[in-house]
Amino acid sequence: MIVSQLQVYNFRRFKSIDGKPGLSITFHEGLNALIGENDSGKTAIIDALKLVLLTQSNEYIRPIEDDFYTDETGNSVTEFRIDCVLEKFTDNEQKILLSISHLQKRMVP
Repeated sequence: MIVSQLQVYNFRRFKSIDGKPGLSITFHEGLNALIGENDSGKTAIIDALKLVLLTQSNEYIRPIEDDFYTDETGNSVTEFRIDCVLEKFTDNEQKILLSISHLQKRMVP
């Protein structure tokens, strides 16, 4: 399985405007690299993927208050959205994904 696209709406620093994603990334099969200055959103991208894929690395990943976009005056949105396109599943991956697909939830603080 590969992640081919990620779109985030009002997630951390990526503000959605007029219903458009605050960030849209197309990944390619093989190696992809995230390169950028400090505080440019690299970790936010990784964490968005962790939330969507329900992955863990010896940690419990769940939405927290800081995941919701907050403007410079301190006003926060009440929800965020992460869309992810997955392709090229193995048979086993298809079974696993179908078994957890019922876990899709609207994440509200």
